[in-house]
Amino acid sequence: MTLYQAAARLSTYLARQVDLPQKQVDTLRFGLEIIIGTLIKGILLFTLAWAMNILIEVMVALLVGSGFRMLAGGAHATGYVRCLVLGLTLYLVTGWMAKTYVPLFSPNLSIYLILSVFTFCLLAVLLWAPGSVPSKKLTSSKHRQFKLLSLLYVFP
Repeated sequence: MTLYQAAARLSTYLARQVDLPQKQVDTLRFGLEIIIGTLIKGILLFTLAWAMNILIEVMVALLVGSGFRMLAGGAHATGYVRCLVLGLTLYLVTGWMAKTYVPLFSPNLSIYLILSVFTFCLLAVLLWAPGSVPSKKLTSSKHRQFKLLSLLYVFP
């Protein structure tokens, strides 16, 4: 059973229980699909991070990355499984690299690395943020607003 099918069954059941108009069943299904998918991703991410002993690092990466993505936008995977695999890989590799390599850095190298990451993020925001999503077009004022918020997020 796919995530879509599970959400569709659950939304149909819930709609019957509360006499929801048929027009709103698809909206309910979409919301349930997002909630169930996020729960699956979260449980898998935190379970794998805990098993790999990188839970704190992954939580920091998730907090920083999701905050930035909320403001800057960006591309979406074409399906849930791709999103799941990409997200898990991104955050687990980031957490593993932080746990493995950060202790090896000297204070001077850490400063250069932080400045390099800051410069990259600043350039990425200036060039590409907010990322366009085909299903959600931004007005020019909203575009400026999200670019400014993204820039403010980059500056500590």
